[in-house]
Amino acid sequence: MIESIQKDTVLFDFSDKPLESFSASCADDELWPVVQSLFKPGCSILEAGAGSGRWIKFLNDRGYRAQGIELNRRDVDRFHETYPLLKLEYGDVRQLPYDDQTFDAVMSLGVLEHLIDGPGKAPNEMHRVLKQGGIVVYTVPHANIMFLLEKVIDPVKYWLLGRNIIRSLFRKKLIHYTRHDELARIAAIKGRINPNLPVKYLYNSSIGTDFYEYRFNREQAAKTMTDAGLVVDGICLLYNKDRIFQVFGRLVGSYDGRSPVRLNLLGKFIKLALPKTWTAHMVLVVARRP
Repeated sequence: MIESIQKDTVLFDFSDKPLESFSASCADDELWPVVQSLFKPGCSILEAGAGSGRWIKFLNDRGYRAQGIELNRRDVDRFHETYPLLKLEYGDVRQLPYDDQTFDAVMSLGVLEHLIDGPGKAPNEMHRVLKQGGIVVYTVPHANIMFLLEKVIDPVKYWLLGRNIIRSLFRKKLIHYTRHDELARIAAIKGRINPNLPVKYLYNSSIGTDFYEYRFNREQAAKTMTDAGLVVDGICLLYNKDRIFQVFGRLVGSYDGRSPVRLNLLGKFIKLALPKTWTAHMVLVVARRP
């Protein structure tokens, strides 16, 4: 799913996903009831960082005037080929190609955390293109106790994944990058990341450990919007099944990349036993332009 890591952002590729079923899965998404409660059909919605465009298709099918912007050109091209009458433009969320006060609402779902230099100008651009009274709905990953557990597990896991003797035992493709190059890249990243936000790293068999995303507590997520002049109306936590699966993997369930995570009995027990503040994957912030 991760196509590449550019100089300033993680780039995703969803162009191999079946768009119809991928879009239909939005009906089971925890975010959908929130969207229904905030936006009336007919309103204009921009999805900033639209990925596959699944929400654009889903919302248009339900009477909303939704369009989007996306940095991965393959996703944009595939969406155009599949839905030529719907709007998904190639572009950057930090420089939106729209006039001031164009949209009733902006959605940005799991996007800002992947910008290596931090959210930067993106929230200001959302503010700019919103009509007065317009609403922003955005999500970023939650920095909680489960993330602290990840920070313990990840270095061990990535060290093992970077050993060819271990990879050969499991018949994995052998690595060819050098430890020197891996450490140099991590040092360069640490020299530019936002020191106030915890960082999640990911392992890439081509280059080793690399930047993946920032994590936010609720106050930090809200501050991203208030710093851009928006007023926060609400904050909640979503997707605890996703974080449980991210930490424990197939031990607790399954995920096919398009439908919601399915937890087995162990996963369901963990979900019930631990508070949502520990396990929620994303922080959802609702803000408006005053």
